[in-house]
Amino acid sequence: MDNLNSNIIEKIYNSYISFPWYPGQRDIKNPEVHNIRNNAITRFKELGFPEMKDEDWRYTNPKDFYKGIPSGITPQNLSIPTKVKSSRDKNAVLTPDLSPAYSGMEMDNIVVNINGNFSEEFSSLKNIPRGVIVKDFKKAIEENPEIINTYFSKLANYKTESFTALNTAFANCGIFIYIPSNVIIDKPLALLRFSGSDNQDVLLQPRSLIIVENNSTLSIVESSYSLNNFNSNTINKKNIVFTNHVSEIYLKENSSLHHYKEHNENDNCLHLGNTYVKQEKFSKYKSFNICWGGKIQRSNINTVLSGEGCECYLKGLYLLDGNRHIDIRTVVDHAVPNCSSDELYKGIMAGESTGVFNGKIIVRKDAQKTAAYQSNKNLLLSDKAVINSKPQLEIFADDVKCSHGATTGRLDKDEVFYLRSRGISKKKAENLLTYAFASEIITDIDNSLLREYLEAELHKKITLSTLT
Repeated sequence: MDNLNSNIIEKIYNSYISFPWYPGQRDIKNPEVHNIRNNAITRFKELGFPEMKDEDWRYTNPKDFYKGIPSGITPQNLSIPTKVKSSRDKNAVLTPDLSPAYSGMEMDNIVVNINGNFSEEFSSLKNIPRGVIVKDFKKAIEENPEIINTYFSKLANYKTESFTALNTAFANCGIFIYIPSNVIIDKPLALLRFSGSDNQDVLLQPRSLIIVENNSTLSIVESSYSLNNFNSNTINKKNIVFTNHVSEIYLKENSSLHHYKEHNENDNCLHLGNTYVKQEKFSKYKSFNICWGGKIQRSNINTVLSGEGCECYLKGLYLLDGNRHIDIRTVVDHAVPNCSSDELYKGIMAGESTGVFNGKIIVRKDAQKTAAYQSNKNLLLSDKAVINSKPQLEIFADDVKCSHGATTGRLDKDEVFYLRSRGISKKKAENLLTYAFASEIITDIDNSLLREYLEAELHKKITLSTLT
């Protein structure tokens, strides 16, 4: 462990002991969560931050995340920037009747988090069925201890994963969603996360806990944005925003979750997300992970298929230019027989961007009749763009159908020539072929309004950026 690593860990620990739930500070509302936090900070000190010599960090330098951690670790108490607070200010970044992300989409229920804080002013929960809980994670710790204590930190492995331990120690802000049995929610729930700072670098550590009980269905559209996407004169673009986000998702028998994630932050944003999913029998998890923003992104998805008849679909698209970097890691663990998984990630790399894809399928000894497929396809638009792709299979059963593969290539010159021979300019021909490559992911999205929004955003990213 080098000096930078040691110094920042000590700085984080000193910040932790000043927080309200540290022993002796004040009465503890939920002792069980309190104990988990204390165990997590102790384990974090023991683990330290990962290093590039660790195989999981071979192509992504963890220092790029933690070297800029501010001296004050304030993920819970960070103030909302002034121009966001007042809906009466005509220059405000957001107003309660405006969702910049999904204007025109039919969403009754929108939850807005600003710098990790649940914003009641900008959120709108109009049509919540009886028994459904959607609330600030901090409130849930105090008001719903019986559920929180059953599920919190039971999936997220803080004992071996440093950044998960860090998030668990400071877990207080974020979102809690509980869907009771036999509830079908037709329209998606939007989770909009905005980040930015007036005058300081910030570390945000939101926590998400989502439980979908037996025979219930939920769709979530989860988006991350920079506040200065909407008012460039309001929020300082130079302040670093590091988001260390952990999600735990429990899908009970015969339940279903469609989970759409979009990362659209600015160049001053670093985003590290760890998502842990446990599926019980006949449940379905369908994930779409769209990444086309941020300076450095690392997305880890760990799914355990623990009951027979589970279905897991992981789809993803990443678009990078400049010197952006992305690291996608997935683990699909087939722990029991008769389950299926299908994974497809596509990447478009331009400029001097760099990317990593590491997908692993595990088929346990008794997981017979497993069907598992994985593919990673990359399109390089620059001689200087680099992708490191490593699909993996670990199979310990013999009666299975499994495959994996990875391809990396460039635009087909013959296809470009054909389009140009039809009177299309070289630039437009390249844009059309790039769009066609990427659109396979988006056209598979069930929600038509979300699909149309993402198609328009994809077209804009390709035509207005430096991708081609």
